[in-house]
Amino acid sequence: MSAAKELDTKRKAVQRGTKKKARTFTWKWFSKYVKNYRWHIDGDRHCISCGKDLNAVKINLGHFVPKGAIDELWFKFKICYLQCARCNMNQGNPAGYIMGLYKKIGVKGIMSLAQEAHRIMQTYDKARAWSNDQIIQEGEVFKQKYLRLAAALKAKGITPKF
Repeated sequence: MSAAKELDTKRKAVQRGTKKKARTFTWKWFSKYVKNYRWHIDGDRHCISCGKDLNAVKINLGHFVPKGAIDELWFKFKICYLQCARCNMNQGNPAGYIMGLYKKIGVKGIMSLAQEAHRIMQTYDKARAWSNDQIIQEGEVFKQKYLRLAAALKAKGITPKF
C-alpha cells in the first residue's frame, strides 16, 4: 500500500471516530513537535511556571489560556510552553506561567498572546468549530513539521528527546 493510500485510510478511520480520536491523533504530533522545538531549538530546560529542572521530571505542554473545547487553542504553537506535570495538573499554575512568560517574552509578548487568545475566544462559534477532518489536517501539518525537525536534528547528530 502506498504512503498516500495508507494516510488516506488512517484519515478516514479517524474521521469515522469521535472528535476525541481526532484530537488524540493531532495532539500526538503537535506535542512531539512543540516539545522538541522548545527543548532543542529554544533551549527550554525549566518549567515555564515553577522553574523546575525538566531533566528529572515528566514534561507536559502548558497552554497560556485554558484550551477548553476550542480546537484552535489546543493546537496553537505560540501559547504552548514546557511545563512540569505538577504545574500542568495544578490548573497550569497561572501566576507562575505569567511570570515565566514575562522572563521569556516580556510584557509586549504577553499582551500579544492575550489579545490573540481573546480574539479566538470571542470569535468562537460552536457551529463553526473545527470538524474532525480539520483537526486531522492540523495533525498532518504538525506531523510533517515534526518529521522535518527530527531530520534536521538527526543531521546534527541530535536525537529528538520526545
